[in-house]
Amino acid sequence: MKERIMPFDIEKAKEGAKVITRDGKLVKVLTCEAKMDTPIVVLVNRYDREYLYAYHSNGYFYCAIDDKDDLMIKEVQFEEGDIIAFGCNLDNPPIIGILRSTDGIHHDDYFNVGTTLDSTGWTCTNMRLATKEEEQKLFKELAIKGKRWNAKNKCIEDIPELHQFTLNQAVLVRSGVSYWDIANFIDYRGDLDYPYITNRGGYKECIDYANNKGLYAI
Repeated sequence: MKERIMPFDIEKAKEGAKVITRDGKLVKVLTCEAKMDTPIVVLVNRYDREYLYAYHSNGYFYCAIDDKDDLMIKEVQFEEGDIIAFGCNLDNPPIIGILRSTDGIHHDDYFNVGTTLDSTGWTCTNMRLATKEEEQKLFKELAIKGKRWNAKNKCIEDIPELHQFTLNQAVLVRSGVSYWDIANFIDYRGDLDYPYITNRGGYKECIDYANNKGLYAI
């Protein structure tokens, strides 16, 4: 994610764009339509206190003279690989997805709470970076389908299935359920319906625990 400072735009401010002063102080916009010569009324954060200011419609404090207190727009520009929450200003819960640079917006069949989005030119006010909790929800939904996010290569990939583990090795196992459980590997029996034999019984799927700890919900 990158941020860039842009000249003040009253329409973007009305839509909820992030507003700061020219010297970087945080601004809370109260209204852009006050019935006076300075229709933009804001609270400016100074030294952990908020002060009331009124501005001209162009965001200038002194009408047309540059000043450190003039208003500016701080735009967020998302980048490929950012995990974002989309539709945050709508009534429904946000969609959690991964930004990529091709194909535009579409839902991904791999997971039902995620989407991949075209990163070109996205500065929408209803998008934000996902929280850690939202990221984990996305990763767990991917894991249900045997997928994981490769941040280095910026792609969704299959979780590798390993048939050979050492005796008593810590592994994650499941058999068609929506979560992984931890167990100790004992044996692999390809002739069985549940070929991965562990201290907790047989399972259909088994992956290495050490490299996939994030999939295990304690």
